[in-house]
Amino acid sequence: MSKLTKPSNIIIITVLYTIVIFYLSVTSSVSPIKRFIKINIFYNTRDFLVQNGFSSAADFLTGLYHHAADMSLDIGHIGIYAAFGLLLYFAFLKSKNKILNSRPALAAVYVGSVYGLIMEIIQFFTLNRKTDMADVFSNMMGLALAQLALVMLIFGLKGFILLLESIQKKKKEEL
Repeated sequence: MSKLTKPSNIIIITVLYTIVIFYLSVTSSVSPIKRFIKINIFYNTRDFLVQNGFSSAADFLTGLYHHAADMSLDIGHIGIYAAFGLLLYFAFLKSKNKILNSRPALAAVYVGSVYGLIMEIIQFFTLNRKTDMADVFSNMMGLALAQLALVMLIFGLKGFILLLESIQKKKKEEL
């Protein structure tokens, strides 16, 4: 078992990430981080896709970005909580608790949503921050999108493995 996938290491990484989310929720200066995500990550990714012949993918991502902005969703919240959802999923997957272990995707969405709601409530009591229900919805969307991506990846890999097995079986039958 690699060091990164040890249950204790995943839990430590998840707890540290939770602390980062808490810090971002109570600090008053998150504008530089949002600007970094928008300018350095989003625009550079879009430009990279266009330069490498994936302009349709760049158009799709740009459309999603503008659609999210039109719906008053915060891309930063979606991204941060998507990563949080992935960490929670793997922490719950390795958990000894049978309830968390049996449905890690649902547990990740539930626990992450409750945590995001608590962070918005805490923001109500902090200076220079405001509570926003659109942020709560953005958090939940990020958590759900992460779980959807994981489920699609898992089923895609299972389908690919089944395809490889059927090809090997056909080759054996031909011999």
